[in-house]
Amino acid sequence: MQRVRVGMTGLAFVFMLLLVAAAGMRPDRSVAPAGAQGETLALLGVAPGSGELLRRTQARAEEIQAKKPKPHRS
Repeated sequence: MQRVRVGMTGLAFVFMLLLVAAAGMRPDRSVAPAGAQGETLALLGVAPGSGELLRRTQARAEEIQAKKPKPHRS
């Protein structure tokens, strides 16, 4: 019975120590890029994205290219 009591006390001590350590450590806030909307896990590289962000970026790049004046050739 003494061994069980010592074992349970040790287990309780380790558990309490872990709780105190976890309460003392606060994870840094993950910051998504400015203006990021939607698939934040994909932006952070944690999960694969659906490709929607890539399609929007390419569409925006095409709009910018279309608005640029074309050089005159003589």
